Amino acid sequence: MRRQPFLASRQKLHGDAASGACGTAGPSFSRDGATPSPATGSPFTVRALTRLTGDHDDGVNATLQARFSSGLPWKIHVTTYDTPQQANATGTSNSLPIPTQFRDHQLATMEATYADGSNAGPSDWTTYQEYNVSFNPGYENNTITLTDKFLGSLRDGAPVTLKSHFYSDAPSPTT
Repeated sequence: MRRQPFLASRQKLHGDAASGACGTAGPSFSRDGATPSPATGSPFTVRALTRLTGDHDDGVNATLQARFSSGLPWKIHVTTYDTPQQANATGTSNSLPIPTQFRDHQLATMEATYADGSNAGPSDWTTYQEYNVSFNPGYENNTITLTDKFLGSLRDGAPVTLKSHFYSDAPSPTT
């Protein structure tokens, strides 16, 4: 099975054609100046990305820049990471810090549901909780803190399932 390239040089975005890319680690790539892969014309193959990420510490290993026929270039951070982990937490009704090993992940959002599947939290019309209103990630102290607004909106004695979503699409720990 052939894997898909990272960025196909024939890809169009809002009518703009991809014109090339360069990076802060490894060689620079451009549609005109690089040897493209035979299947797609793109230098962004699994092999090229493996070279940028293999045998590196977790974190941003390279920053690539995609250029298009118009508009500003896009920065693409090539990041390696391990699966985030969470531990049991204790707190008060004002604040509940959940110990979280982020492992170079960035938290995107969090969902909260009751055992019966209904929505939990101050925004009871959705399972998704508001960033910095219901929860705050603390990357420097390895916690995700549930706020007093979130905790105060929960039903007394009702178990709640929390699901963290990360931008990397890593498996979400459920607490």
